[in-house]
Amino acid sequence: ALEAALCKTSSALKENAVLDTGSFCGAAITWRSARFEPLSQIGEWLLSFRSKSGTSWAEILGDKSVVETLLGRLEDLHSRRWDELAELEAAEEEATRIIDEAHGCW
Repeated sequence: ALEAALCKTSSALKENAVLDTGSFCGAAITWRSARFEPLSQIGEWLLSFRSKSGTSWAEILGDKSVVETLLGRLEDLHSRRWDELAELEAAEEEATRIIDEAHGCW
């Protein structure tokens, strides 16, 4: 299951599809950019095991609870909520930019 989740995530990262946000958002939002923060958190979480104990990757990934948590976090990356959150943030930034331009604050 973990290997399949890693392959699915790797494929999505390589494809890096541009999300359809309509014409309101100025910058393109991609699968990768929408998931930058949770992907970084997964990396930091995994590295914390290594830095705390100095154990090998084989030992870390041999721990069933680590694998289950990692699998859940990888599966969560494919949730539409990350796209929606990125769209909302981009729309807020664009609205702020438009308002600032209208008020001559740029």
